[in-house]
Amino acid sequence: MSFFWYSCPHCNHFEPAFNQWIKSAPKDVAVRRVPVRFRDDFEPQQRAYYVFEALGLLETLHAKLFHAIHTEKQRLDTEAALAAWADKNGLPAARFKETYASFGVVTKAKRATQSMEAFKVRGVPAWASPGVSIPTVPSPAAWSAPCRSPITSWLRCAGGAKSKGEPWFAPPLNLKSPAARGCFLANCRVRIPLRLYTAIFVP
Repeated sequence: MSFFWYSCPHCNHFEPAFNQWIKSAPKDVAVRRVPVRFRDDFEPQQRAYYVFEALGLLETLHAKLFHAIHTEKQRLDTEAALAAWADKNGLPAARFKETYASFGVVTKAKRATQSMEAFKVRGVPAWASPGVSIPTVPSPAAWSAPCRSPITSWLRCAGGAKSKGEPWFAPPLNLKSPAARGCFLANCRVRIPLRLYTAIFVP
């Protein structure tokens, strides 16, 4: 599961590479995006994701919404604003609102929040696999501390932390091939700092 928020700049930065990875992921790997809701005002964007999913429009509108928010600097954090934006992008506002209020979308949004809480997600982007909790990350400052996560040894094998006291996400990471990236994300159980996935995905 990949937890995200449309207004998160780090999620926006990571999305193109992550989307490319999904297309080349092994057939036995099922990836599911989960929009988060840390506060009540996150709900409109959370439901918007499930509106796109319900109408089969994820391929066309998911990336566009990221672009509208972060590149075009549009404020799209209410039902009305999202409906108006959808209308301009080929999804009639009335259809958006109808689906937005549907039982299916409301239920999926609630389940997404329950998943977020079950995995103790406190920031995005974040990843998890069923049955494995994401360790708490107290603050961004903790990202520079020596790794104490369950994947410390795995990252060291990949060249991510070579000596005592070195930041666990220190490059170079030997993860430039699609297979290596797939292995890393499949084994990841913690929130990944921006500098880490930049080291992985940016040449």
